[in-house]
Amino acid sequence: PDHYMFTQKDLSAFAEHARVRKLQLITTEKDWVRLPPNFRARVAVFPVDLVFEDEKGLMGALGIDKA
Repeated sequence: PDHYMFTQKDLSAFAEHARVRKLQLITTEKDWVRLPPNFRARVAVFPVDLVFEDEKGLMGALGIDKA
């Protein structure tokens, strides 16, 4: 689930699964910062950008005047 706090047991299982299958662990920037610092070097970051097709319309709906 979103915002799940991985345990050391979870992380060890992921690392072993990736090692055996010669896979690269990957996560978003948002979740990478939540990993323990000593585990981050094992995980590649997949950047995600949110782009609104109608940013002006969104800002208007939110009541934000974007000049």
